[in-house]
Amino acid sequence: MWATNRPRRRGLAASIALAAALVPGATSAMSALALEESDDRSHVVIQNRAFKMAHEFTLESGLLPLDAYYKGVTGTLRYTWHFSEFQALELINVTYSYNWNTRLKDSLINEFGAMSDDYAFREAVIIADLDYVLKPFYGKMAFFNRMIVRSEFYLNVGPAYMLYLPSSIMFSGMSHRPGLNYGAGIRLFAAEWFSLRVDLRHYIVVSVDGLAQDPPLFEIDNVLYLGLGGSFNLGYD
Repeated sequence: MWATNRPRRRGLAASIALAAALVPGATSAMSALALEESDDRSHVVIQNRAFKMAHEFTLESGLLPLDAYYKGVTGTLRYTWHFSEFQALELINVTYSYNWNTRLKDSLINEFGAMSDDYAFREAVIIADLDYVLKPFYGKMAFFNRMIVRSEFYLNVGPAYMLYLPSSIMFSGMSHRPGLNYGAGIRLFAAEWFSLRVDLRHYIVVSVDGLAQDPPLFEIDNVLYLGLGGSFNLGYD
């Protein structure tokens, strides 16, 4: 009986010795894994920006597509000061809009006798705004696995001013309309000194001078701006 059970006891002793040898290693591995997970939770994965902005000069063309009485093609000159990686100020932002009448406006004038110098027919010609820009997102994308495209997404908000004029040069009368604007855009870097950008902005302005009309008018205008342009970055590190 003893002879029969002896090999089994030797096998059991060997198993116990092997387990005792492996347990410290397993415990060390588990401790290292737990420490690694703890370190991962306490750190943030950071993608440093390859391209940094400083003094940005933008030329942009765009559209004013929202108004029912006219549509506009715009040209914009903009200067933006990037005082940090995540924030900037648009210190100069001036837009000129070349407008044309819609069929609705022509129909009201030609068929229903509406006056072309009517106050309601005035059009946004000059747009100026001063914006704060927040740039929270920056990343890179693979274009057909051929090249890396770096991009930046930004938000803007600030006060705005619009100069409205009659649609015909035969009539005089300017309408000054202050307000605010907000929007968003995306930038695609071609190089550190040049980038392409797309802007979407919503302007809300008030025709305060309409109170001088007879009868008095108080209107709130909503103007949508869509822009596409190029920016030159100067003074970067």
